[in-house]
Amino acid sequence: MIASGMAESKGPSRSKRSKRVPLREQQKQVTRQRLLDAAREMFAEKGYAATTVDDITEAAGASRATFYLHFASKPDLVVALTDDLIPGALTYFEQLDEVLGAGSRSDLRDWMARAMKWFETHQAEIEAIEAMSALHPDLAPDAVSMLPDPMDRYLARWPKRQRPAARLRIQMMVMQLGELYTLSQLRQTLVADPEQAADELTDIWLDCLSVPSR
Repeated sequence: MIASGMAESKGPSRSKRSKRVPLREQQKQVTRQRLLDAAREMFAEKGYAATTVDDITEAAGASRATFYLHFASKPDLVVALTDDLIPGALTYFEQLDEVLGAGSRSDLRDWMARAMKWFETHQAEIEAIEAMSALHPDLAPDAVSMLPDPMDRYLARWPKRQRPAARLRIQMMVMQLGELYTLSQLRQTLVADPEQAADELTDIWLDCLSVPSR
């Protein structure tokens, strides 16, 4: 029966097929992505403050007019970079939800190493977001507040009245991880071996995120 059903299914009906994106819209998306990629490149090379719109457009092979068709300003572009980072960050916290459910220190240690690597991979964006937020607090993204959203199973293990506190703990742990990365890698004011740091953070997170007995 399954084989028969699979044979009869020639693919989605025309009504269910996704609509094709018009060529003009595709070109617009490609240009926008080129500008974002160029901004990452320039922020990594020169830093947020020293990078100009002209630097970005030159690296992207676009004009200033094209830039302003997509972004109102350089800070607006950084907000877009933040929006691009959020889905990937949420995926990490979906994984953390599974790890905490398993209760394995080894799994959490592996997760911590991956999370620290994520910060390293996105160093240019993180620096730009911090620099932009310091200059324009009104545009500072509130991404940290979203990170507990995928952690339904972990939060469900907390007494209902304590779940806001559980969310706060997750947010505080993320801020701690981000601050450690900033101090050790960006400002270089804290000398920490990455392996040792991952070990210490794992134990801190295990303790802080342990679910209280009901």
